[in-house]
Amino acid sequence: MKRLLYFLILLPLLFSCRKEDPTHQRQVDINISQPKMGAVLDKGKTYQISWKTDKADKLRIDLYKFDKPVSIISVSEPNSGNYSWLVPHNLMPDTNYRLKISAVDNNQITSFSHYFEIRGDSTQKYIYPQTFYDNNWFVGQEYTIEWKTNLEENLKVELLEGNNFIFEISPSTKSNENLKWTVDSTINTSSNYRLKISSTIQPDLYSMSDYFRVSSSSNGENNLIQNGNFVNEQYWRISNPEVDPKNRWNISQSNGQGAAELVSHRSSGNIYQLVNLNPGQQYKVVFTLSRCNGYIGPAQLNSDTNNAAIVCFLGDTVGTKLRTEGTFTETFIAKNTNDTLGFRIIIDPRKHPNSGFVGKLDKVELYLD
Repeated sequence: MKRLLYFLILLPLLFSCRKEDPTHQRQVDINISQPKMGAVLDKGKTYQISWKTDKADKLRIDLYKFDKPVSIISVSEPNSGNYSWLVPHNLMPDTNYRLKISAVDNNQITSFSHYFEIRGDSTQKYIYPQTFYDNNWFVGQEYTIEWKTNLEENLKVELLEGNNFIFEISPSTKSNENLKWTVDSTINTSSNYRLKISSTIQPDLYSMSDYFRVSSSSNGENNLIQNGNFVNEQYWRISNPEVDPKNRWNISQSNGQGAAELVSHRSSGNIYQLVNLNPGQQYKVVFTLSRCNGYIGPAQLNSDTNNAAIVCFLGDTVGTKLRTEGTFTETFIAKNTNDTLGFRIIIDPRKHPNSGFVGKLDKVELYLD
C-alpha cells in the first residue's frame, strides 16, 4: 500500500520532467502546424506552411538553420493560415531547418516551427561552396576553403577574378575534406575574386563561390563592413517605417551568391549596418548597383517622373543620388565612433506618387581613405 502511495505521488513529477521542444513552449501568439516535427521536404517540390493566429493581419516568413537566418520566404503574407512554398534547389541538404513566422508590424509577435529536414534528389550531384561572412582576405594569411558535396571523386579548386581564370589553387583535392590556402603574394588587390570548385571527372559540374576581396594587410585597406556580399541578413538591418511592408529591401541568395534587392514603389526606406570609426577620419565606401528584373532606375508606373534614386549615407551625411548601374565610390568624414553606414531610397511620394526604384545592391565595402 505504501509503495502504491509513493508511486501516485511521484507520477506527476515524472510527467513534469518530460522533454519538450523549446521552440514551442509558451508560444501562443502564432501556432505553426506545418511543417510537422521531423518532416522531410524535397527540394523542387511545393509544401504547405500552415499556422493560426489572431494577433496580426500580415506575417513575415523566414527560413532558419538552427538560430541563423537562411532566406526570406515571404516579406509580407496575408494572415490566411496557409502559404504554398516551393523549396529552392540551392538549399544545402540538412536536418536542422525550421521556420520563423512573425508579425510584420510587431516583431515581438513571433514563433518558430519544429525542426524539419530538407533533402535533395539523391541522384542529383551537387557542390556547395562555403559562404563568406568575412569577405576580406589578406595576402600571406592562411584560409580554409570549405564545401559540401555528394561527389566521391576529387575536386579542383580555381581562383577567378570576375569570370577570368587566375590560377589553380589545387588541381585535385579530396571531396570529403577541406583545403588550406595561403593567399599568394602575387595577387593584385581586388574585390572581384571568387572560387570555382569543380569535379575532376565531370568539368561541367561545378559551383562558384560568392565574391571576396584580397588585399595586403600592410596597406591599411581593411574592409570594415561585415557580410558586404549579402550571403543573408546577418549584420544588416532594414527600416521601412512609412510604407507597405511588401515594398522594401529584400536580401536574397541564388546559387551561393547574395544581393540586396529593392523593388519599391511609392516608398522610402533604409538598409544599414553599424560600424566602428575614428571621428575626423575620411572613409571610402565602394558598392555596386546592378539590374533587377531587367532594369535599374525609376520604376515609372503611370508617370514620366525621374525623382526616385538610391543614396549612400554615413551617419547624417548623405551622398550622391544614383539612378544607373555600375560600381560607385563615395567619401565621408566620420563624426562619431559608432555610426551607421547604409543606403536609402530617395523619393517624394506626395509629389511623385507613381515613381519608385528597382535594383540590386552588392559588394559593399568601407575603408579608411
